[in-house]
Amino acid sequence: MIFSLIYERRLWCRYLCPIGGMNGMFAKLSMIELRSTQQVCGSQCSTFGCYKGSGVTPVTFAEALPNEGQATGGCPLYLHPAQLQDNRDCMLCMTCLKTCPNRSAQLNLRFPASDLLDNHKGFWAEVALLLLLLGGVFMHHAHRILGWLGFGSIPVDADHLLIGIPVALVLLCIPAVLTYLTHAIARILDSEQPDYLTVIYAYLPLTLAANLTHYIPAAMTEAGQILPVFARTLGYSGANLPMLTWSLDVAQFLQGVTLLSVMVLSPYPLLRITQRSLFNNIPHLLLMLGFTAFFFKLMI
Repeated sequence: MIFSLIYERRLWCRYLCPIGGMNGMFAKLSMIELRSTQQVCGSQCSTFGCYKGSGVTPVTFAEALPNEGQATGGCPLYLHPAQLQDNRDCMLCMTCLKTCPNRSAQLNLRFPASDLLDNHKGFWAEVALLLLLLGGVFMHHAHRILGWLGFGSIPVDADHLLIGIPVALVLLCIPAVLTYLTHAIARILDSEQPDYLTVIYAYLPLTLAANLTHYIPAAMTEAGQILPVFARTLGYSGANLPMLTWSLDVAQFLQGVTLLSVMVLSPYPLLRITQRSLFNNIPHLLLMLGFTAFFFKLMI
């Protein structure tokens, strides 16, 4: 709170909160975006209310809506919609739409993952979070993976930290090691491949799909019990409250569809990001296929 007062708005959400970082990173895959026209903002706007806040602004164009030109405190993230390069820092709070008297700010439909396709600039902190989230899927199923390797008796829990922490670190590092080695092979075969910081974002759809696949069974079988759980939280039994649950078979079907769909959709962002041919991207395509097959076997 102190640093947020000294520096810019939402300092915690933008730079320190892992959930905010995850939401912002996955927002780059969204089918919607909030942007404004730089020419309109530069030539017609004098208040910059969407950025720094303003009082009620008269709306001069015809068929104006009653909720346009409102008084607002400005963007909660202190961003101008005309300067947005991607969705990472936009919360879709619609403050800029409410305050804009020129209807420059617009909520648009777009091609999914458009933020990654052209002139995207990555940074290492976000890449670390991406790899951590992908490695977290391995960590969630540590006991099953260790069982396949013949180490099922190794405890990975809070009661055995000296043993569990090294195992957890190894599992979390698997995506980073595999993607880096794969990219090194790809650059040996094709020296014009972009750097690792650029190409790793092609694994963002796979990271989202893997995490969704992990949580689908819980969502399908437990989310419908929100009323009984809420009643028990307040000290009631909740025994007679309605519940909605789906069969585990439905959850497994959705898991399979999620993984298969991302394998179908991932090659296009990869080709656009690398600007190389399908043949030159075979190492990364094979790794994506391997990840998909492994997750299919691990979670379904």
